[in-house]
Amino acid sequence: MKPREYVLDLIRQHPALFYQVMPYRKRYSDLLIRDDTQLVVEGYPRSANTYAVAALWVSNGQQLRIARHTHAVAQLRRARDRGLPTLLLIRRPEDAILSYVIREPKVDIPLAIRRYLNYYQAANEFREHLVVSDFNTTISRFECVVNALNKKFDLTLKPFENNEKTQQKITRLVEIMEKKDSGGSISELKVARPSEERNQLKEQLREELTRFRHNLELANDLYARIRDSSTLA
Repeated sequence: MKPREYVLDLIRQHPALFYQVMPYRKRYSDLLIRDDTQLVVEGYPRSANTYAVAALWVSNGQQLRIARHTHAVAQLRRARDRGLPTLLLIRRPEDAILSYVIREPKVDIPLAIRRYLNYYQAANEFREHLVVSDFNTTISRFECVVNALNKKFDLTLKPFENNEKTQQKITRLVEIMEKKDSGGSISELKVARPSEERNQLKEQLREELTRFRHNLELANDLYARIRDSSTLA
């Protein structure tokens, strides 16, 4: 691993370091937990993070203050320490890892697998403080996710209306969020929606992933334990 990636991974683990460093990075200004945070939505990259945030905003308005998209254990730990309602998003390791590697050219498969294991091993320790939603549930039954958040944390989030009009609004908002993140353009390799181009690249990378079968099995076991603990699975 490159020294920069090692340092970043260390910072992402520890709230004291993370919240000292990240406020100085411009793109994190709207992502971190603040005093006015109402809800935390986090998960490994490519686990429907953007879809979940967009769905919540479509239903509740963007005045809903959501800490999100850091993909850092430190953010989950701070949410737990502050007793903040938190949605943890999970996805089958093979799909999440391959999608992550395609989106981030600087991340190779060994690094992506290790980050998956580190992230969910930490999250697994306090999963009773979280609502856990699998990828398929998030993108197809988000009304169940909202109901679970309201029930577990005594929230008053508005019901999610799962219809074509709502999905169109979510798609538009996802594209807006992607443009903001990428500086004004949309890459089909990065945008959080289905992409044939991305699917083709995934198939090319699956063979390489088999070289890391042992670690992938560890990731699959971890994913299954967390998924099976969820009332939404």
